[in-house]
Amino acid sequence: MTVKHYEWGEVVGGSGGGGGAPAAAPFGPEESFAGTLGAATVTITFSANTKNVSIYNTDNTDYMEVSFDGGTVWISIDPNGNRKEPVSVGSILLRTVTGTPSYTVIAVLQS
Repeated sequence: MTVKHYEWGEVVGGSGGGGGAPAAAPFGPEESFAGTLGAATVTITFSANTKNVSIYNTDNTDYMEVSFDGGTVWISIDPNGNRKEPVSVGSILLRTVTGTPSYTVIAVLQS
C-alpha cells in the first residue's frame, strides 16, 4: 500500500498524484470576496456553508464590524486587523464603524 501525506498543499511521498488536498478532504474550495464598505450593511453570501471564515480589514484607519448570526451580535475589526472563525454559515454581514474601510473575506467551504 502506498502511503502519502500532505504538507502545505503538496503531496509528499508515495507515487503519482499531484499537489493539493486529497479528493476525500473534509473541506471544499475557497471563496473570496473584496470590496469597500459604505453606508449600507453588506451581505456576503457563500455558494455553500462554510467550514471557516477569515475577514480582513485592509484599511489603515477605518473600523468595521462583522456578524455571523444575521446581525444580532457584531464583532469589531480594527484597521489592518482580521477575524478568523471556524463557523458554518451561509452568509455574513459587514458594516462600517468609521469611514469606508476596504475588506477581504476568504471562506473555506464544507465539502
